[in-house]
Amino acid sequence: MDYRHVDKDPVIDALRTIIEDAYGDITHSVLERLSYDSGVSVHCLRGWFLGETRRPFNMTVRLVLQALNCRVQIIRADGTEIIGMRNAYRKEEKKINVNAKTKSSAASTSVQ
Repeated sequence: MDYRHVDKDPVIDALRTIIEDAYGDITHSVLERLSYDSGVSVHCLRGWFLGETRRPFNMTVRLVLQALNCRVQIIRADGTEIIGMRNAYRKEEKKINVNAKTKSSAASTSVQ
């Protein structure tokens, strides 16, 4: 890892390594391509790698990782995967939908 930016979040350094492995040096054209692919502004990306940004928002990091074809996982200390983030969101959506259907059917039967 590159420790030039000790005051920055380590995820910035991890992203820098992934991007340099994929594209070589981080140039303006690389930032433009990542911006186009991820939807994260060039200004934001420049702030991470060349500017004053110390703690990037999780969602912007996830969008850039997705554009770089990387998968986000939650891993236990022993190395086992807890659950993929997409699956966690899907399970939560299903719970919300089931609860909403149950409440709406209960409300419609009490109205009659």
